[in-house]
Amino acid sequence: MKKKPLISNTLISAFFMIINLPLSLYQIRIFLDRYGASVNGLIQTGNQSLSYLSLIESGMCAVFLYYMYKPMAERKNEELSALYAGFDYSMRQIVIKMIVIAFLISLIFPLFIQDKSIPLFDMISILGILSIRYITPYYLTLAPKYMVILKEKNYLVELIDGVQNNSILIINIILLKYFAISVQVILLINAIVVFGIGLVYQKLMRHEYGSLLKKSEFKDTRPMHLRKYFLAHNISSLVFNSAGNVVLSVFAPSLSFAFIYSSYNRISGQAISFITKIVDGTRASIGLMMWEDNEKTYHTFKILQAIIQLCSIIIVSVYIFCINDFIDLWIGLEFILKPIDVFLFGALLYANGVLTTYYIVRDAKGLYKESQNFTIFQSVLNVVLMVILVPHIGITGLLIASCCGRYLVGIIQYENLTYTLIFPAHKKNLFAAFIPILLIVASVFLSNSLFTNLSFLHLDNRIYQLIILFIVSLAISSIISCLYFFLFNQTFQTFLRKQFSEISRKIKNRL
Repeated sequence: MKKKPLISNTLISAFFMIINLPLSLYQIRIFLDRYGASVNGLIQTGNQSLSYLSLIESGMCAVFLYYMYKPMAERKNEELSALYAGFDYSMRQIVIKMIVIAFLISLIFPLFIQDKSIPLFDMISILGILSIRYITPYYLTLAPKYMVILKEKNYLVELIDGVQNNSILIINIILLKYFAISVQVILLINAIVVFGIGLVYQKLMRHEYGSLLKKSEFKDTRPMHLRKYFLAHNISSLVFNSAGNVVLSVFAPSLSFAFIYSSYNRISGQAISFITKIVDGTRASIGLMMWEDNEKTYHTFKILQAIIQLCSIIIVSVYIFCINDFIDLWIGLEFILKPIDVFLFGALLYANGVLTTYYIVRDAKGLYKESQNFTIFQSVLNVVLMVILVPHIGITGLLIASCCGRYLVGIIQYENLTYTLIFPAHKKNLFAAFIPILLIVASVFLSNSLFTNLSFLHLDNRIYQLIILFIVSLAISSIISCLYFFLFNQTFQTFLRKQFSEISRKIKNRL
């Protein structure tokens, strides 16, 4: 695995996440002030409705990437060119289906909306422009983007996507603060930015591949037969991640429960997105490695797993210790959760982070069919437990259900799959996946004890107080997690020794 791209990918992702979070929170506030809750609700509903269009192409990018690993590793350019031609052709064919469905959603969906405070034409035009923005990447961007990822340059993808997302936020904030324009104009400008980024990806792919990708008359669409298995994964993931708000809206005594859950989920979603981006930086490297050296792939997998566990311990510890103070500062004291709910949110955040490493090797090996049954069962178990528990204990029941799905099915089954079908020469160690939970508890407990006993850390200014909480938790969790992995994780020890040795060698060479 190439270290420089991975480090670059991580730093770029962290940089844009730090910028994106405050910008997105600020945009929500001024958007509500300008257009009101009804328009904001229509856009959020439109985004959610259009997101289901992704099920049409579910898994296509992943399965085409899987098929490209071998010809890329073996430098079979004609086979690679045929696969790219099939990939690009399949994407453009799917866009036709998306346009038809999006057009119907834009025309028909407004008729069923009970809130008539927004004129019908405005609702149709807003949903129509959202559709344009949503569909554009499928026509222009995704195929060349994944070809750049195949070149082990995911950091360039993170850079371009980060520029796109934050540019849209900055443009929106400027337009909202200084110009009296309609929401349709803002959404249209967003769509133009997305279109421009698509052209950038096209040019970047041509630069990266040059003459390697030749125009192929033959369009290889073999990967499409795996799509149905990946579709099951994506539908299950969609159900698992989106059922919470639906169940709370139906079974909880008040809609405020859904709002509270969404607020906490928004912050944890940013953390998961960051962890996923770190792992995605290794996707092509591990996929190519799998065709060359399985033992080397295993070593890389264990290093990646240790790094993600370490990052997850720190992120989750900070989340648990600081999130209630952040929510209080952001939307108010009446919306904070009980400590047990915050801990369950943290446990779910840790599980979601750890599972990303299993997904990478699953995708590299193409084990979509082999993992679909327990993936579906995980989602079904989650929804059933939610329906049973939420009417009695609200958000606590929802979080218990999600944790049961992730820990009792997700982590256990993916551990079995990984060591049975991918690395059968090695023994699984399921216990090691759960030790970090104890380290998270210890980190939060020590952070709380330190903060409680040191009165000079208590400040009247709530923003400064939150910063102090963040620093204390970050320091304690970093020390505990680094000590654990340095003392007890052999793979991490070997990795550190190798890095220090390499740094020492470079210093000596310069001297």
